[in-house]
Amino acid sequence: MAVPVAAVSLNGAGETVVTVRQSERNRQVPVETGASGDGFVEVVPAEGSRLRPGDLVVVGIESRS
Repeated sequence: MAVPVAAVSLNGAGETVVTVRQSERNRQVPVETGASGDGFVEVVPAEGSRLRPGDLVVVGIESRS
């Protein structure tokens, strides 16, 4: 599965995550990254995490201070 590179970030615990939009809420999904190209990166959900083809990933989350 691949997502836009801009959808991948680090959370406060230093885990690589993608943020999935679900029912008006966001949830972070820890992932492992793989090959990248043309603005996309391969992602595999970390053990115990769920990410499915068709999930809506968020690109560019505003940082609040």
